[in-house]
Amino acid sequence: MKVVQSTLTLAALLISSHSVYGQWDPDNSVCDGCLEHGDTFQSCVKQFCKDDNENGDDKKYCLASPPYTSSTSLGGCCGFDNDCMETAPKVDDCTANCLPSCVEPSISRYLSCAERSNLSGSCAMEDCITKITLDRSWIDVGESSDGEDFFEKLGESLEEQSFSNDCQSTNAKGKEVCQIGASCCDSCNPKLGVVMNCIVNEMIRPWQKSEDTFGDSFDSSEDACSDFRAGTINNPGREACATLLGTERQRQLTDMEETTDETEEVVSERAMKSTEECMKGMKWNIALGNVTEAGSITMNCVVIEGARMLEIDEEGEPKASNEKEVEPKASSAAASPKTVLSAAFLVVAATSLFA
Repeated sequence: MKVVQSTLTLAALLISSHSVYGQWDPDNSVCDGCLEHGDTFQSCVKQFCKDDNENGDDKKYCLASPPYTSSTSLGGCCGFDNDCMETAPKVDDCTANCLPSCVEPSISRYLSCAERSNLSGSCAMEDCITKITLDRSWIDVGESSDGEDFFEKLGESLEEQSFSNDCQSTNAKGKEVCQIGASCCDSCNPKLGVVMNCIVNEMIRPWQKSEDTFGDSFDSSEDACSDFRAGTINNPGREACATLLGTERQRQLTDMEETTDETEEVVSERAMKSTEECMKGMKWNIALGNVTEAGSITMNCVVIEGARMLEIDEEGEPKASNEKEVEPKASSAAASPKTVLSAAFLVVAATSLFA
């Protein structure tokens, strides 16, 4: 899936946008100066990463990612001058150390939950694809369909709805995320809600509320979108999906249970690698100056990677993990995305006959 917007769209966004980095951690001394570094870097991008009409040297292509996935490499591509090149690594340090501390661990916990659920047999790729296929007409479920096309199309559908500076439309994006999460692995949706609460209320909303960014267009005097905070004091967001989807959890977890649940989990190597990929996209878009877009792209990545955690290898076994082995649900190679799409075609066809 795409990590950033098209270069032409993004270039226009950069030229018209304000450079306000309200997500930097003000209590962390390492983050002192991040606001200024972000402002300077934004000015440098506007100055150097553009079409130079004088010599015909078009630098807008540098905004595409990959291969330029850091502020420093982008500066080298765009031909930053010395002052700008000094700022670029400082911005990289800020994105590495000064984003909300809840983001990365919440993503890895959700992805690990999906992987463990696949290993235990409680969540399966065939169920995920079949449920999504029944709800969405964009999936090509013919026998010639490539399994990878499923993830690509899913990513494209997620891009149709984004977070915004309005809680109502932000809720719409959250509902879409939760619906897909429920189709793939409903038992992990509480952790998916924790991810969304972190991204929306800890990262995006503080940036949006900055006076120089949206001013009077910010939709509320409240800092947070309340539906995303649904949960407990110790674990806000755990009930976000249940709230957005209008469903009720069968039992309420106590603070002690939640604390135990979060601290005793072991994150697999596979989940960590997927988390790192989502974090790269987030940091890249934040460095370019649009935190709301960064949040939307990151959430899309989390949903796609969560579905990927349900994939199996060519021998019909769940993908390798460094976690303690769990007896997997009996399955075969027929549970790969490609063959499940073919099987889903029969489900859709049968459903249409009785519609």
